[in-house]
Amino acid sequence: MALKNFDEINREKREIQVGGEIADVTRIPSRVMLELIDASDNGEFSEDNPNSFKRTLDMAEKICTPSNPKMTAEFLLDNTDIETLIDILYYIMEPVRAKMEKQAAQQKKNATAQAGKEARK
Repeated sequence: MALKNFDEINREKREIQVGGEIADVTRIPSRVMLELIDASDNGEFSEDNPNSFKRTLDMAEKICTPSNPKMTAEFLLDNTDIETLIDILYYIMEPVRAKMEKQAAQQKKNATAQAGKEARK
């Protein structure tokens, strides 16, 4: 049986630099991704939720600190203005959004196909 070495999977490197510090945000830890999915499913990231910005900032910290423990939410708040912080959060969360959009599109496609099967019965 062949060995599939997942340690060697190469992704396009994504880094941010803030306040002279660099963090690698290429890899989103699985635990964080699951938290993001749960929070999204629970409406914690909806525009109606007043805590969604803080929650997003907390998730960004969990993505940044494995590669740079200095890059906490407090560090980001202290070293950015709000426009820059929003841009940073958008950049960090972009792969998450892309995956969720892809999953939602697939679910919609599956639901449409299922509805088509039901209608033909």
